Amino acid sequence: MKHSINRRTMLTIVAGASLCANLQVTAARTRTIDGTLRYRDKKIIPKGQVEVFLKGSDANADPDTVKTLLTSDGSSQYITFSLELPAGTQISKVSQIVARLEREDGWLLARGSASLTVQTPVNITLNTVMY
Repeated sequence: MKHSINRRTMLTIVAGASLCANLQVTAARTRTIDGTLRYRDKKIIPKGQVEVFLKGSDANADPDTVKTLLTSDGSSQYITFSLELPAGTQISKVSQIVARLEREDGWLLARGSASLTVQTPVNITLNTVMY
């Protein structure tokens, strides 16, 4: 039996392959959350350890699942971050990115959060914590 590939079949195969490639690129892009941390009133971020994590998703079962640690040297006005989401992490409408700035001794200095929107960089403002 002779199989003949005509123009329509070839175009269908190429279009399907292109669609699959685009879906994989889009899926890979949505698996990373990029953002910027700033301190209130555009002041310099104090020296300390910054913990950035996802809240309000299925990642809450294990707090270490979606988290990144950053270090502030006390000389910059902003810090950029990238948060990797593991495969299968479900994000809901109430999902937030939370940032906590702590001194070396573990004392909480500032905290901030922002709602998570798809494919948009997150901007978090750190506000001083009052005790």
